[in-house]
Amino acid sequence: MNDTRESGLSLEITRWFDASRESVFDAWLSEIWGEWLAPVGAHCKVVAQEPHVGGSYHVSLSRPDGSSVNITGIYQELVRPSRLVLSWLRDNSQETVITVTFEHHGKGTAVALRQTGFEDQVLRDGYEKTWTSSGGPFDKLAAVVGASLSDSDDSGTQ
Repeated sequence: MNDTRESGLSLEITRWFDASRESVFDAWLSEIWGEWLAPVGAHCKVVAQEPHVGGSYHVSLSRPDGSSVNITGIYQELVRPSRLVLSWLRDNSQETVITVTFEHHGKGTAVALRQTGFEDQVLRDGYEKTWTSSGGPFDKLAAVVGASLSDSDDSGTQ
């Protein structure tokens, strides 16, 4: 039996965020996920989210051309604030698995995303371009968690 998640192509992206591990981790598991998940020019809404092992999620992405994409999956592992594993199924097409690790790094957090199970290079490269594009999801995430870190700076933490 072939399992494309094990035998397929994968992508790996590492990005540093000027925010705590908890803030970055929580941004994947709350309504604000929709604020940063969409690629440039698109909008995303969290339709359903049950952030626990075995729980599901559903996000709806609206593209600039008026088309929409539904992304669903199951949370396979949640270890707050260090590791998140979830399946990723776009419009009932090929399923991939995303593993995200969050490591304290200096005054911020190093996030490593690994997405596995791509059946072809074109699809893998498309996802890599989307995740890393200027003004794309990771840039939006940086703005969201940076803003939340700035908001919490006034709390008098030591």
